[in-house]
Amino acid sequence: MENILIRVNPHDSNEIQVLVEDTVVATYANNSASAIVVVGSRNNNSVTVDETWGVVNTPITYDGGGEVGVPGDRMIVLGSNGDDVLNLTPTTANSADISFNGSALYSFANIRKFSFNGGAGNDEMTVDSTASVLNIAGGVAYDVGSGFDRLNLAQTGGAAATSDSVAIGATHGSGRSSITAAGGT
Repeated sequence: MENILIRVNPHDSNEIQVLVEDTVVATYANNSASAIVVVGSRNNNSVTVDETWGVVNTPITYDGGGEVGVPGDRMIVLGSNGDDVLNLTPTTANSADISFNGSALYSFANIRKFSFNGGAGNDEMTVDSTASVLNIAGGVAYDVGSGFDRLNLAQTGGAAATSDSVAIGATHGSGRSSITAAGGT
């Protein structure tokens, strides 16, 4: 496995498609309780969940395999043209659960970078570090499109953060928000 795309079938919202290099290699029922499980190889792997054609409402479990070289293993969620809400909840320093617009949970482990590209609309991403601080080498990227977008950094319990910082960047994509706690930054 190198790079895969998971999306709702553009012609049938009840079907999820898994594509490798623009070729459908598997299909699943949307709204299923059975998870789509992806296990990475020793290469740089990526899983992209494309919400353009509708919400992928089937659980996804992705273990990147832990490739440490650049670009490393990645998980990307592409938002819709509407208002999207993504909740990212770290479960350990290198794993997290994700919900997109109230979907079934997606989860990842052993990746280098997580990205949410919100697209058009008024998008919101919340990172709730109550259970753990996510400490992946490439970090978390939130790329917004047009609209009035929001980033929430939350901690409703757990070990207290020892510091936090927000730096507004001079150019698009250069801002940075950090929370430091016992588990990492």
